[in-house]
Amino acid sequence: MTDTHGSNAGEPGALIQLVVTDLDHTLIENPSHIPAAGEALRRLGQRGLTTVLASSKTFAEMEDLQRQAGLPPQPFIFENGGGLGWPLGQGPLAQGLAQGAAVPLQVQGAYGAIAAHGDLTRLDGILTELRDSGGFRFRRFDELSLDYIRTLTGLDPRLAALAMRRLTSLPLLWDDSNEKLAGLRQALEPHGLRAVSGGQFVHVGPPCDKATALAQVRRWLAGPAAHGGMLACGDSDNDRGLLEAADISLVFSSGQRPPLPLTRPCTVVQAGGPGPWLAAVEAALGAGQPRASA
Repeated sequence: MTDTHGSNAGEPGALIQLVVTDLDHTLIENPSHIPAAGEALRRLGQRGLTTVLASSKTFAEMEDLQRQAGLPPQPFIFENGGGLGWPLGQGPLAQGLAQGAAVPLQVQGAYGAIAAHGDLTRLDGILTELRDSGGFRFRRFDELSLDYIRTLTGLDPRLAALAMRRLTSLPLLWDDSNEKLAGLRQALEPHGLRAVSGGQFVHVGPPCDKATALAQVRRWLAGPAAHGGMLACGDSDNDRGLLEAADISLVFSSGQRPPLPLTRPCTVVQAGGPGPWLAAVEAALGAGQPRASA
């Protein structure tokens, strides 16, 4: 691990109550890491810390991952903040199902999907028009074959099928220049849409992000997780808002590309996966970090 931009100790005396983390190339490098990732998260839970997973993955993928990791029902962020997965019968869904205030868009397992933004029908039409009229070269995720998605992502057929179940956004496999990508972003603005790079894909959707979604999670969680200090982990531009807002920021970098630059102090972690992730988080918390109250 290396410190960049100076010290990353957070505010003096700030007690970390919440750990929010990206998944791919941060907490996990491949699906085989999911059980160990669950153990790492449970270890933090034993310290009284609340953990929230925030990913570009779909609601269906996230629900499956939480179950495979053996985690108790807890909120998560899907599709880069396009929606929240919330345990049924808890918080906003407990009130919504009783009062009609927050009816889930989709239910899977123990979770309901609360969509913050997104209209896939409208997004479909806009992307088709821009590709035809603007000469942009890209392939939409929903146009790729299941076999090709498996090749790109390393997912097995079941997980690849879950990845195709989009609710609020569409990833693009970008086949054009960086200059053309800047042009696409400009062309999307009048439609109230944006394109955010994350890993292999460019994610197109409404102007939402993980940081905005997390702010809503914290309001609904209340208690120490809502008001205490936060540690954030991520590797890509779609994690920037979380990392910039955190008291302690861990930027993961595989070495294949330079670490994500931030405007605030951070620590660069050279490898992802449950082992390096937990070691980095525990080192950042430090031996002097008091145990958070449960």
